Amino acid sequence: MPLLTCSADDLPENAWSELTGRSLLSSPSFARLWRLLGGREIFHYRLEDNNLCSGMAGVIFGKSIWARYQSMPDGLYGGPFHQHHMDSSRKTLFDRKFHSWINSRQFLRIDIHNPPGPMNLPGFKANEAEYHLLSLDRKPLQPPRKSVTKHIRTGEKRGGRVCLIEDRSQIDDLFAIIEKAAKKHGQKPRYPKEFFEALLKLSLTDKRIMWPGMAVDDKIVAFRICFIERSRILSWQYYADPKYLQYKPSYMLLDHIIKYARENRIKAINLGWTPPGTPSLVQFKEAWGARPTRLVNFSRFGPLGKLVYRWR
Repeated sequence: MPLLTCSADDLPENAWSELTGRSLLSSPSFARLWRLLGGREIFHYRLEDNNLCSGMAGVIFGKSIWARYQSMPDGLYGGPFHQHHMDSSRKTLFDRKFHSWINSRQFLRIDIHNPPGPMNLPGFKANEAEYHLLSLDRKPLQPPRKSVTKHIRTGEKRGGRVCLIEDRSQIDDLFAIIEKAAKKHGQKPRYPKEFFEALLKLSLTDKRIMWPGMAVDDKIVAFRICFIERSRILSWQYYADPKYLQYKPSYMLLDHIIKYARENRIKAINLGWTPPGTPSLVQFKEAWGARPTRLVNFSRFGPLGKLVYRWR
């Protein structure tokens, strides 16, 4: 059976959700978000006996010789899913067909981030990135350092409180925090306000998106955006107004997320990529009992891509 492709609008959603174990990051609704950044979502899948047996979500950015393929943007989990009865030879068959599809196009760059299983992709380079993973199924649970509890109590005593971001009227204040953080580094926000508006709208109906914020005197001063990806929570983005750091927003928000995870039997929290040379960030993550772990990303550059990205 050939490799089939379609957009989010034409995907058999129920069968896809069953195949991916209700993966948020590979869902049609999540893939549509990237249209706001000029992306075009594409779903590859195979059928056996008219049943969906393998599939993979991706997004294409750019056109012509500047086209780039990503399994999911910004380092989010991606890669193929297979039905449980699929043996290694049939999984490899999907990889080969996907590889042939890639070769039939002149992509500037191809990235596959943290696939859920091994992939057979000749010509791709495997790159490891360090993340910190907080396991919640270890017994006994490793308690956080005393300093963590102290910071949480400090934030509460000073009047900080955690709430859920659920109102469109809050977006302007949230985006002002994002703009301030970008300006500090001499940059523009990576995502436009419209993207966060669409993400908030989706979060109101899809509880796999967690968006806790910290309020001081009814003003949102910090927030984390998290995605529940099957049995894990992925902490994707964190922003805080520097003027309110004395309220310990990073501690209070993560404490809220951990409590939610335990109440809902979620096994682990991925605290995100740890850039080199950030000892304070490492100390913060490990204070909660998180441990470094390495996830694999696969990448390949086309002839033009090797020139464009050789210094990046």
